[in-house]
Amino acid sequence: MSSAAIIALGCDEIFLRPGAQIGDAGPIEMNEDGQFEHVPEKILSSLRVTLKDLAEKKGRPAAICEAMSDKDLIVYEVTNSKTGQLWYMSEEEIHLSNGEWIQGPAVPESRKANLLTVNGVRAHELKIAEPAVRDMDELKQRLGIPADVTLKAVGRTWVDTLVYVLNSQLVTFLLFLLGAIFVYLELYTLTGLFGILSAVCFGLFFWSRFLGGTAGYLEVVLFS
Repeated sequence: MSSAAIIALGCDEIFLRPGAQIGDAGPIEMNEDGQFEHVPEKILSSLRVTLKDLAEKKGRPAAICEAMSDKDLIVYEVTNSKTGQLWYMSEEEIHLSNGEWIQGPAVPESRKANLLTVNGVRAHELKIAEPAVRDMDELKQRLGIPADVTLKAVGRTWVDTLVYVLNSQLVTFLLFLLGAIFVYLELYTLTGLFGILSAVCFGLFFWSRFLGGTAGYLEVVLFS
């Protein structure tokens, strides 16, 4: 759910079904034992800054979005002392407002040791999504799309599948192994064929890493 929530928060409008869920944007990684665990605090800090920036740009409560990746952040319902506007802030934000916002009850979903996750109805109440839609017909009506227009869901393409497979541990090992073998054979045969095959293996490796977001030009330069 984490990556989907982050991508959604970058949209101008978010539409959810009443029972759909958004939140839990805490990235995880696989450790040496093959178990999933949350990424280090250094990465989480960067993610929280990103979520805060997205929220501010899209006019959503920053604290709500940050709480999706910060399991210990408590968010409060606040009221503007001058206009009566209802909003949601962290304790730090309330303190920095110098009395402009009056603190109310805490948002239940932002309790300690919990990454904020809400359904479509609650997401609208917390001002991060539009009113929930029941089905595709209602969504098209909201967006002003003719009823006879068929909307196609964006799914995984063959490129996405290929990148996923190439980034697996087994295929990564095979690409490196074959690449090294072809380099060795090229040095002894000087035919050019094995050199091309080696370049293909290493090219596939770095290409998949580029698209997967785990390698950049620096890695290519260092490898070269």
